[in-house]
Amino acid sequence: MTCLGRNNNSQSVLLKQLLDNYGPITVRPVRDVSRSTNVTFRFLPVELIKFDEENQQVKLSAYIRMIWTDENMIWDPLDFDGVDYVTVKKNDVWLPDICLYQNVVKDFISYADTYIVVSSNGTMDWYVPVIIATSCPIDITYFPYDVQHCNLTFGPWTLNTDRVRHSLLTRPRDSDYFAS
Repeated sequence: MTCLGRNNNSQSVLLKQLLDNYGPITVRPVRDVSRSTNVTFRFLPVELIKFDEENQQVKLSAYIRMIWTDENMIWDPLDFDGVDYVTVKKNDVWLPDICLYQNVVKDFISYADTYIVVSSNGTMDWYVPVIIATSCPIDITYFPYDVQHCNLTFGPWTLNTDRVRHSLLTRPRDSDYFAS
């Protein structure tokens, strides 16, 4: 790669080069297929939209954050005027296979059309607002003093843990909180 002049649109050139050489988005982005892809996952509930005790369901809005490394998206910032990150559409790259096992609707998570922030070392950082509908056993025996517990189990659907390992992002950082 050659160093581009400051007058060129280095980000556009970089993004075009990365996506032109990306390959199928259904293939895990690793050079050694025997290695698993590690995905860090965080779920931040925001609002209880609907509480349906009759059907034993709840509808929530939340933020999901996933972080993983995509070896197809690595570059040297010095080759692109110091560009150390770009943003990509979720439909242009491989996404972690994640599912809510207690889902109650066909499209268990409705993702907003957000972008993924890609760092030059291949780190993919995706924040996305979601709306989920899930089953939840509701016990109103002690109403109005009842407390409800709904388990939300997220995990892979297609790929097993030999291929994709999910872990929870347990220590919040300032960047985990969203400005309103």
